Amino acid sequence: MMMIFSNTTPIIALSRINQLNLLPTLFNEINVVEEVVEECAEGGKIIVPDLTQSRLYG
Repeated sequence: MMMIFSNTTPIIALSRINQLNLLPTLFNEINVVEEVVEECAEGGKIIVPDLTQSRLYG
């Protein structure tokens, strides 16, 4: 398994198709910087997941 760092793009894309669970299935360690968590928490035109409630963060 691999460790990855993620920006918002794969998180938004996978969330959009209800497949966010693929990241922890494929990778044993996913690192997300605070700015990505904040960007997802802000939301916008595209619905993004709240990473503070996800096992991807924390």
